Amino acid sequence: LAWLSDLSLAQWVAPEPSLWAAAAACAGALWLFAPRGFPGRALGALWLLPLLWPAAELPVSGAARVTLLDVGQGLAVVVRTHDHVLLYDTGPRYGRSGDAGDRVVLPYLASQGIRRLDTLVLSHADSDHVGGTAALLEAVPADRVLVGEPVAGLAETAQESCVAGQAWVWEGVTFSVLHPGSEGGRSSNARSCVVRVETTGASLLLTGDIDTEAESRLLAEQRDRLGSRVVVAPHHGSATSSSRPFVEAVAPELVLYAAGYRNRFGFPRPEVRARYRAVGAREYVTSVSGALTLTLAAGPGPLQAPEEHRRGARRYWHEP
Repeated sequence: LAWLSDLSLAQWVAPEPSLWAAAAACAGALWLFAPRGFPGRALGALWLLPLLWPAAELPVSGAARVTLLDVGQGLAVVVRTHDHVLLYDTGPRYGRSGDAGDRVVLPYLASQGIRRLDTLVLSHADSDHVGGTAALLEAVPADRVLVGEPVAGLAETAQESCVAGQAWVWEGVTFSVLHPGSEGGRSSNARSCVVRVETTGASLLLTGDIDTEAESRLLAEQRDRLGSRVVVAPHHGSATSSSRPFVEAVAPELVLYAAGYRNRFGFPRPEVRARYRAVGAREYVTSVSGALTLTLAAGPGPLQAPEEHRRGARRYWHEP
């Protein structure tokens, strides 16, 4: 049994089916189990085929779909364009029992039919940001790995330093690295790789765990590029980040906090939330909303509120 389970095709996971595919499969199953003598029972199998090849709901060219996964006290963000996928951080390790890569990130990628990453960004080497990397790369290869600082356990040749000035474009969506510069930072958090994702209609700022030192450097060197309609709050909403000048320069419409339920740090901190509210930002916290999904549109228009997984998949055992 152990030998069989180690085979590469021992388990096959299909992407999450659409509602119509699930309905067709139910009809096909009823057809297959019709009483003996029912004409054409074998044709019911044809109605099961959409489960095997579900149609992927991809963003249109020029747009990007962003999902901030709920990994507890850590960070993992999936950014998908029409033909490419970027993963920013892989979440924490949960002790000896497992990690977010195996428990959260991989199941999500499988549900979306994602079997390869074009770029994996590891903002810095803190365990709550890279704890799921080994399990992830064992199952899903990445064509490129960008790191804010060297990550233990990864071959040096597989890591490319994340440096301000790097940029690329996927289907009209621009990805720009704003930090760190060549001088890096004094602390691990200050060396976090900051990435800006921009469409013609919206922009997103991924900030890792930058602190006020890194924010000051960004304000001095990249102020005109900080403005973004959506920001994932630095360092999970820590009081050592999101300084007032930084928040005012970004001036987001939406601020997303990746924070664990009742985490011991009290993230996001009340004073940080107050700063973002002062610039008119609407806030969402993964510990309350679960995974958050939003679309950066390909053209101008109002920014839609993100989809909150816990609202769309509420169960009776969930705490109100």
